[in-house]
Amino acid sequence: MPADSIITSVSARQIFSDRGHPGVEATVTTANGAKGVAVVTAGVSVGVHEVQFAYDGGKQWGAGVY
Repeated sequence: MPADSIITSVSARQIFSDRGHPGVEATVTTANGAKGVAVVTAGVSVGVHEVQFAYDGGKQWGAGVY
């Protein structure tokens, strides 16, 4: 792997979908200044192969509301 493609920083922030569900946006920066951004929000369908919501029961998300 070339030295300038080594990851130098990763940052993440909490975001919300258009339906108000929480998600994550992450930004990765490499030594040569290239940046990549990924956004992951929860969908509303819950099929057999989809991830279920997992909340820690805190007041912020109203455990079990979604």
